[in-house]
Amino acid sequence: MKSVYVDSEDLKYTLISLLSSSLFFVHYITWSSCQVINNRDFELPFDFNSLSSELKTRLVKLGKRLQKDLQENSVVQVRNYSARGRSFTMEKQYFYIKKSKAIIDEIDTVLAKHYGFTNEELDFIINYDIKNRLGKDLENEDEG
Repeated sequence: MKSVYVDSEDLKYTLISLLSSSLFFVHYITWSSCQVINNRDFELPFDFNSLSSELKTRLVKLGKRLQKDLQENSVVQVRNYSARGRSFTMEKQYFYIKKSKAIIDEIDTVLAKHYGFTNEELDFIINYDIKNRLGKDLENEDEG
């Protein structure tokens, strides 16, 4: 885990949007070791100050929506453990990010507008590695 500190709520939710985007996923898969997160993995060129006010507002709203959606789609499981005469309870929260894919696609659409991507480039980013990322859920949609 790496901590990231920002000085405003707008920047916080913009950063949540950016780091949750498929665009960032493609960047990470392409340039990282895919084993640990290093500082260089955050070197996606992005200037918060160059965002238009319209796109900034949209990314902030989408970041908030995504956070809420991730929480609503998460599951907390409680497990009881015992070993060597000790017992304890552990809670784990599981997030199902694929359930928030529609919001992530909206984030990528905003980022594509910011970067000036073509529709084909946006389509590539949104659908990059889709079968592995959505798995059986995607197969079930294809059958229906």
